[in-house]
Amino acid sequence: MRATGPIVLLAALLLAGFSQSPSMSAASAADLKVRVTVSRAAQAKLSAGRELILVDASFYGDPAPAARRHADESGRVPLLNRIRTLPATGGIATFPLGEIPRARRRWIRGPIKVNVNVYSARRSSPDNILACDFMDGPLPAPSRMPVELRCSLIAEGTKTRFVS
Repeated sequence: MRATGPIVLLAALLLAGFSQSPSMSAASAADLKVRVTVSRAAQAKLSAGRELILVDASFYGDPAPAARRHADESGRVPLLNRIRTLPATGGIATFPLGEIPRARRRWIRGPIKVNVNVYSARRSSPDNILACDFMDGPLPAPSRMPVELRCSLIAEGTKTRFVS
């Protein structure tokens, strides 16, 4: 029996390694994971005010020469911005890299970079009450995940760290 039409095409795709979408399998293995830990005082204050924690991740890159028109005022090409909500106790926020549009990935030269900030959701107060570590730079390797960012109350005076 001779294979024809769609069967030949399917066989060719399977042999070429297209049985899974490369972006989906790579993205699930390389999602950005951020663990937020909270001091006891911050957890108590957040819980008392029914406050939540927001983890804000802005993905960006350096513009490719032909895509400079896509750069913002800071010279970066914005790729995606996502905010995840965590409870007062903290936890892990996951950002699937597969959400970054492929078309935008072609606008950058070099690695995808990310800026992550953590703050209170301002449900119980108009002001942020947390002082948290932050990160900015190339995506960390999957072996370095989750990235840990520590938070305390601003009033505690704990020094924050830059995590790269």
